[in-house]
Amino acid sequence: MILYVYLIIGCVAGLVVPFAADMMGSFADVWKIILLILAFTLGLVVLHLVVAVIMCLFIDKKKEPETLKNAFRPVAMSTLDAFLKVAGVDIQVTGFEKLPNEPFMMVCNHRSLLDAVAAVVAFRKYYVAFVSKKENIKIPVIARYMVQLGCLFLDREDTRSAVKTINRAADMIKSGMGSVAICPEGTRNTTEALLLPFHAGSYKIAQKAKCPVVVFTVWGVDEVKKHPVIKRTKVFIDVIDVVEADKVQELRSGELADMTREIMLHNLERYV
Repeated sequence: MILYVYLIIGCVAGLVVPFAADMMGSFADVWKIILLILAFTLGLVVLHLVVAVIMCLFIDKKKEPETLKNAFRPVAMSTLDAFLKVAGVDIQVTGFEKLPNEPFMMVCNHRSLLDAVAAVVAFRKYYVAFVSKKENIKIPVIARYMVQLGCLFLDREDTRSAVKTINRAADMIKSGMGSVAICPEGTRNTTEALLLPFHAGSYKIAQKAKCPVVVFTVWGVDEVKKHPVIKRTKVFIDVIDVVEADKVQELRSGELADMTREIMLHNLERYV
């Protein structure tokens, strides 16, 4: 959305300035308008990025936000949205009507580094925070905004630390701070298989929070890298099913993993 706003402002400025400054001698000077539109639009985008970088300097990566409704969120969301537009990503979401009115845990497949970006933008109204691998805390600038978006960083090599992260994720849901999303495959799927085996421990979040589990899939993001910017890519996000909180409590985490994996697999097979 923000990219379109900047483009509109660029068009208005590009049309007004040449005439106000008496730069239009003839129709042949129309190239000046085109050049100014591009310059103003690009200038606004660059200014946006500069402001975003400056704001990130005030973010402490070691301090979790008290709320996800903070001043940094609109900047992060507009920047991610603009990034996806520039990358040529068109997101199509189905199943929004299935989402619960209460905070929930979300599970999805993981085939690309853009999975979480597309999902965070698509579900922005629901304040969804992703559980990410601990290595991502080292990413310059981006990691600081991830913290403010509520992202939690999971250490897959340290069981005690992983349990703390799971408990923190459950607390976020129980307190109403926001919903939490995690990829139960545990890592990015680079194989030909539609899904990797699921880690049942991921579902401890929902069981501790006593909340519903929303099952969704992301399809198409791994195609973006083949022709970014030049050709637009449709990314399909499908909210397939919701496992009610009572059912989550009845089933063991392994049973939840098997059931939700089967649901995802059945939906992904439609795209093959």
